[in-house]
Amino acid sequence: REQMAAMGEDAPLDTGMDTGESSGDARAFDEFIKLLPKDIEVIAIEYPGHGTKRNLKCYQNITKLVHNLLKDIKQIINEGNRIPYTFLGYSVGALVAIEMIEHLQNLNLPSPVLFIPVGAASPSSWKLGVSPKLPNQQFVHALYKIGEITKEAVDAGSSAWDLLLGPYRNDLYVEESFITIEKERNDTLNNEFPKRRKVQCQIIPVVAEQDQGICEDGIVDSWKLETFHTDDFHVFRVP
Repeated sequence: REQMAAMGEDAPLDTGMDTGESSGDARAFDEFIKLLPKDIEVIAIEYPGHGTKRNLKCYQNITKLVHNLLKDIKQIINEGNRIPYTFLGYSVGALVAIEMIEHLQNLNLPSPVLFIPVGAASPSSWKLGVSPKLPNQQFVHALYKIGEITKEAVDAGSSAWDLLLGPYRNDLYVEESFITIEKERNDTLNNEFPKRRKVQCQIIPVVAEQDQGICEDGIVDSWKLETFHTDDFHVFRVP
């Protein structure tokens, strides 16, 4: 029997975790879950301020967000030596997932056996698409321009923008904090943030061919730089 991010009574099993897309919630994975074999169970991790956790305060810092999420999956991680598990991170969730792996390595806790970043640039090639510091109107139109939100969201008007896009803005702050930390990690004179280590597991990026911003030469392939498993590295491209 195989499971994803859930501890089953039957062993051995393969577990995995989804760290969801920035402003969505766990329901974003519903269709994906339906495509999996019935003996695989998926636990989608919702961030504070999203989905069923919408009443909780959003985090704007990736370190604080990861610390919060690690508490949610503590039981799964503690079983990691006995029950292998996988991380799947969609979009910004890929940054959250790889940052979680770094924290797990720092704590000498079991890391995932596989990491699947979906629709995501690698940490070294990640760029902030829209500044979270923009005023509401500029923020909304900037998101629409790059295809992140629909015309309906723009037309909803200013009274609805905070409700609709508040979590999105906070998640962009999370992205921004990750980029800042990565710069400090790569600064040889900075001892506060040691350079992030390569992960011990295999990485299989998944990318759609129409996602030109990620399919560009070197963008998705640079995930190879994040793992020790370079011999079996390959990118799964879908039409």
